[in-house]
Amino acid sequence: MPDLEKELTAFPRGVRQRVAEVIAEHDCRYRVQSGSGHILLYADDGSRPFKVSASRMEERTLRYLNRWVAARWSSPQEEA
Repeated sequence: MPDLEKELTAFPRGVRQRVAEVIAEHDCRYRVQSGSGHILLYADDGSRPFKVSASRMEERTLRYLNRWVAARWSSPQEEA
C-alpha cells in the first residue's frame, strides 16, 4: 500500500478512513482505477469486487461499504 493515501485523496475523509481500515484489518486486496475516481475492494471469498466511487455521497458509500464488509467478515457470534 505505498501510495494508498495519495490514491484516496479524491474520496471524502470518512470514506478514506473506512477504506484504509478495511484494507488493513481484513488484508483486503484492492485496485485503484486511475483517473476514474474508483477503487475496487476484493474479498477472499471469490465474490464480485466492491466498487467505491469518489463521486457518491459519503453517507451512502459508508452504508454500502459497511454492509459489504459485514457480509464477508462478520462471524455468527457478532451477529447475535
